[in-house]
Amino acid sequence: MAYNNGFPVNYQPFYQPYQYQFQPQQTVQNQSAGSPAIIWVQSINEAINYPVAPNAAVALWDSNAPSVYIKKADASGKPMMTIYDLVERKNEPQTASVQKADYVTHDELKGVEGRLEGFRDEIERIAKQIKDMTAKEAKK
Repeated sequence: MAYNNGFPVNYQPFYQPYQYQFQPQQTVQNQSAGSPAIIWVQSINEAINYPVAPNAAVALWDSNAPSVYIKKADASGKPMMTIYDLVERKNEPQTASVQKADYVTHDELKGVEGRLEGFRDEIERIAKQIKDMTAKEAKK
């Protein structure tokens, strides 16, 4: 039998070092007809604990509250969550009230101009009366 540094040539050590292989966590979503599946959670705590892969985002719909949680993770895997509350939109025309509050018509503007001219005329009349009264008192 041949020896190399005191060990037989065909010597195999019994110990093999463990090599860790990193496998990123992936979330699997069922897709039908090209649209993403809706992921339902029971509460905000379940949404907080929901796993998200690095550089990914997922929308989580709360089945017990009118809320949607958008959970994202950056490149290092640090999660961040934004919460949206769903609010019912009434069938009232919103544009009419916004337009009425934000804009005035030409007729309304001319009415304001007319009132301002009336105020200016009244101020000039009062100022003339004060001037005349002070002139009379100065003559005394």
